[in-house]
Amino acid sequence: MTISRADIEAAIFPAAVMAGTNANVIFYYPNAPRPPLPYTSYRYFSMSPSQSIARRFNKETQLVEFFECRQVTYQIDCFSTDPTQAQTEAANIVVGWIKTLVREKLHENQPISVWRTTGPQDTTTLIDGAFESRATFEVVFNILVEDGSTTEDIGYFDTVGDIPWTNIT
Repeated sequence: MTISRADIEAAIFPAAVMAGTNANVIFYYPNAPRPPLPYTSYRYFSMSPSQSIARRFNKETQLVEFFECRQVTYQIDCFSTDPTQAQTEAANIVVGWIKTLVREKLHENQPISVWRTTGPQDTTTLIDGAFESRATFEVVFNILVEDGSTTEDIGYFDTVGDIPWTNIT
């Protein structure tokens, strides 16, 4: 099974809601409407090249099974009209990703774990003559994108019959 981005986001969402205190948690998509403040947005940032690739020969099936881990980075943005609420929410989420219950919820349906988080940064912005409190940080997830269900037949032979040779003169 190769895990898709939709599967990753479906696994992250319940844990993301548990990690913070905002009721509005969304995945950011360009040109999508913004919900009312306050809210937290998760933005897909990048997927690393393979961190580790393993192959295992299964003697029972006579197939090679593939395993692969990648690191996927999401940028988390907290938005609020309150001057300190976004920074407080960002700090709560950073700490929330460390909690055992949140981590268990994260890999309940998919092989995903939190690798690291960065510290929150104040990114408050002036919008329409008023300041919108914002905080930004990143969470890097370690994801098993191949779980051994992708296989390859290596063409193993138990016996080989006589090989007819024809000499060309």
